[in-house]
Formats: sequence, C-alpha cells, structure tokens
Amino acid sequence: MTPNPSGVFGLGRPMLYAYSEIYGLQDDGGTYTANYILFERSGKEVFRRGPFVRKKPGESSVETLGINVMGLLAGRYRLRLEVIDDQSDQRTFIDREFFVVKEQLTDFKNNFTMILDAMENDELRDFIDIVGYFMSESEFQTLMKANRGDRIVQLVDFFEKRDLDRKTNENEFYNQINTRLALADQQFSTRNFSGRKTDRGRVLIRYGRPNDIEPYPANEDRFSYEIWHYDDSDDGFIFIFINKNGAGMFEQIHSTHPDEFRNYRWQDMVVRGSTNLIDF
Repeated sequence: MTPNPSGVFGLGRPMLYAYSEIYGLQDDGGTYTANYILFERSGKEVFRRGPFVRKKPGESSVETLGINVMGLLAGRYRLRLEVIDDQSDQRTFIDREFFVVKEQLTDFKNNFTMILDAMENDELRDFIDIVGYFMSESEFQTLMKANRGDRIVQLVDFFEKRDLDRKTNENEFYNQINTRLALADQQFSTRNFSGRKTDRGRVLIRYGRPNDIEPYPANEDRFSYEIWHYDDSDDGFIFIFINKNGAGMFEQIHSTHPDEFRNYRWQDMVVRGSTNLIDF
C-alpha cells in the first residue's frame, strides 16, 4: 500500500486507502459503530459504507477502508469517517478531501493546477496563508497582490522550485506539507477550530514533528503547558504552549527559534494569578 499525500487519484492510482486512529473510547468491553460517507463537492451524498459495529479493543482503535475510485466521475470529493461509542453515545467525525481525474496525469504541475482551480476563493486564501509559513515577506506580498489566475501560477512555480527530488513525478515538498496538514488537523482540531489554524498546528506544519514533547499537567498552582524540543540545528530550539482556559486550545507564549517571538518571562505566564507576564 503506497501513501498518496497528493490526494489525487485516477488511472495510475485507482485505489484510495483510508487509515484512521480512534481515541477516547470508553474501555468498557462494549462496541463502537463506524460509518464512511462520501460527498460530492456540492455536499450531495454519493454513498455510505457501514454501519460497521466493532468490539472496542480498549480506549483506542484503528479503522481502514479501501475504495476503487474509477467508478466515480472526475471531480472533488470528501470522505467522512463517523464514529459512535455505542455505550456513551459520544459521536465524532473527520473529513478528508481528494480528487478524481480520468486522464493519466503524470506530472505535478497539472495535478496541482487542477487542485488549485477547484478551490473556492476562501479556500485558496486559507491555503495561501498556510504556504505563507514557508515564504519570504516579499514573496507573500507579491502573491497577495496578484489576481486569482496569477496566484495559481505563482503557487505552482513556488512548489516546483522547492521540490525536494526532481527525479520523480511527485513533488515531495507539497507531499510533506499535505502530510503535516493532515497530522495537525488530526491531533489539534477542536470543536471550533481546525488543527491547522491553532498555534501548535502552525508550528507542526512549519517545522515538522518535534523531537520531544514535555507535557506539564495543570495543578492548583499552574496552568497546563507543553515544551516542544527541536534538535535540528547546532543549538536546537524550543516552543512553549500554554492551555489557560482548560479547553485544549494551547497558545504559543515563547520560542527560542530566531524567526519566532521570545518571552523570557514565560515561566510567569504558567503560574495562576501571575501579573508579570511579558518580557521580550
């Protein structure tokens, strides 16, 4: 089974394989129900697979599904996995988009142009905001001043120049970002925000997985916080995230990375009731 981070399927890649990890199940020896629902771009339901009733192996489980997409019309689709804990009736779902093409597209430029063309204006802007993490200020400003057509051309050119391996038909830089986006959404999404729009999601997308994470649970004296360690440079660097409201929304309050803001009094910010908070 070969991963396909590009999300484009067709003659050369007719099989879509979905792999999902489920957490937060009640470890009570009961069951959970999984449903897969496929939607067109318009939101119209194409088909369902399920219900699949599974015995809970514990507090977590794994779901897999294979779909041959060649029976679908060319276009943009959204696959949803819906999970229901049958004992607690807790429900959750996750969506992933993909594209189906009917012609044999062998190069990244055509695939990527098709993906960008299919985006609504607000979706394209959200994608540009993500790509902006990797751009210089002048590159980002030039892109923002362009019209839609020129933006697409500039985005394709930006990714082609940063391809990590020109010998393949894939664009490893694009695949890397896509993989990080999916991971950020999976790990950090809340009821109100997608994971990619959180502080931890931004850092994960920009810098990749940290080498180590130190979690510090909340107690009566402090808020919960995390220290992310990156060892990719000679000195390494860290990020500090704090969860002040207890709702799982961690905010970045300090980093030693040269391109990020620093707050040398970040230790005061994790103390409940502290008023001595910021020193740049």
